[in-house]
Amino acid sequence: MEITRTDVVAREVVASFPTYSQAQQAVQELTTSDYPVEGVTIVGADMRMVETVTGRMTTGRAALAGAASGAWIGLLIGLMISLATPYILGAVLWGVFWGAIFGAILGVVSQLVWRGTRDFASTRDSLIFVWGRVRVSAGGGRVVRPACGV
Repeated sequence: MEITRTDVVAREVVASFPTYSQAQQAVQELTTSDYPVEGVTIVGADMRMVETVTGRMTTGRAALAGAASGAWIGLLIGLMISLATPYILGAVLWGVFWGAIFGAILGVVSQLVWRGTRDFASTRDSLIFVWGRVRVSAGGGRVVRPACGV
């Protein structure tokens, strides 16, 4: 059964919960009570993104980050080149060296271009999405309200 955007909007809200796990528990209750859950939707509302800032992004820090990324790319290129040459260690070291140089240059150029727009660093693992409320909706005429926290 395909659910379109208008189907989701036109559905009746069965329950609203502060957390996603509570919404999952409500759907589980509907499942155990033999409710046809194929059309039930869990919709996160009032979503916020939380990003943790780790510090200022200076030109030196941008060069260092670019050099590190470039070194990894240079390592991969050096390893590929080493397959076709008898100088394996030289090819790998040469790739890492030039990758770090070009990465540092690109990091500095990027920082200078974006200066004033985003002068801070943040980590991707600390990027979290937080919902204000999570709603369980159902369609099809027959609405059964779960017992847990309606």
